[in-house]
Amino acid sequence: MTRRAVSAPDAASNSGQPAPIVHILQTFGLLSLPDAAIWLPVLGRREFSGRFRPQDALSNILHPNCSAELTLKHLSTGRPKTNYPQIPHRRQQCTAKATTVLRMKLFELFHRHSGVVSTIQFAQAGIPANALTRLVKVGTIRRVRRGLYTCPEIPIGQTGRARLLGGAISCITALKEHGFWTPPSRATHLRLPAKRFTAHQRNQVTAKLFASAVTHPTTTEITASYDGWQDALQCASQCCSRDELVAIIDSARRHQIAATGDIIAACSGSSALLTAWELSDARSDSGIETLVRLRLRKLKLRFSIQHQIGRWRVDFLIGNCLVVEIDGFAYHSDVEAFARDREKDRYLQERGYTVLRFTYWDVMHHWRSCEEQILGFVRANRHRSQPRQ
Repeated sequence: MTRRAVSAPDAASNSGQPAPIVHILQTFGLLSLPDAAIWLPVLGRREFSGRFRPQDALSNILHPNCSAELTLKHLSTGRPKTNYPQIPHRRQQCTAKATTVLRMKLFELFHRHSGVVSTIQFAQAGIPANALTRLVKVGTIRRVRRGLYTCPEIPIGQTGRARLLGGAISCITALKEHGFWTPPSRATHLRLPAKRFTAHQRNQVTAKLFASAVTHPTTTEITASYDGWQDALQCASQCCSRDELVAIIDSARRHQIAATGDIIAACSGSSALLTAWELSDARSDSGIETLVRLRLRKLKLRFSIQHQIGRWRVDFLIGNCLVVEIDGFAYHSDVEAFARDREKDRYLQERGYTVLRFTYWDVMHHWRSCEEQILGFVRANRHRSQPRQ
């Protein structure tokens, strides 16, 4: 219920004299009788005349963030009002709240666009150009290129890096997004216009991104942040080895990512890709098995791929009793797969087969050791003994 504004004489008495503030507070029920006895020595000489609202008295005397005891102590010791803790103005509180909402909106916008936001995207989100100028001035965002902004608190993702450099994600980075098997690489592969190379090397911000990425110069126009798998495959032909290209094409054939005719058409523009197509085999379950198949072929060993033994299928069978199993990282990293592999090994060993099991890291980083172990079994003629059925 809103209290009506009354004159000070009506609030205190009919004498017509200015009313003491303590009496006014008492009249409106803001000060009890025991409290009035304490406040009267302090505020007895302070008077009020004119139209009175209770909130005016409270705002002039009491501080909302302090207890009554602390306020009385300050008044009784004679400390001036300027020593009280500063009360933020309502407009300042609204401004702080709006700033918090704006920061949250900015962070969401930068996360959504991989760390790089354009002026048009800001406008679509309801953030005007004059607000961008103030945000840049206080350091909340940073203008990197004309029409592009980054935030120091938000990391730049792959798509944002491509937009910032004016290129497209390509090669094995794009092929991985399309579902192809790709060799391990921590760097982002980008296809960039050749004319932008010098400009990026001079810019302090883009120079670091440019140096940390694997760049492929191009003269064609870039219209999207990600290359299609055909353009990415062409870039990979300049970046990957022959065995890696064969593994990439094997994965496309095995998982039917693209039609056979489309793959042949994409390979027709590169001799390296045509050679990889001729060596490809859709029976390999993973790219890592393709690499082992090509390396075993270099050793001039006779072997079969995906050979069926009883109820189990093995990756490679050298001779008639030496089994080579490859534990790919994606398919053998859970407990059930581990238990299934152990059961498979026991089944094969009971029937006289010798099982050599290599991990992803063995093939990719310690292949020489794997090769020596395989050749040692072959030299000992342990790949030709007759297994028990």
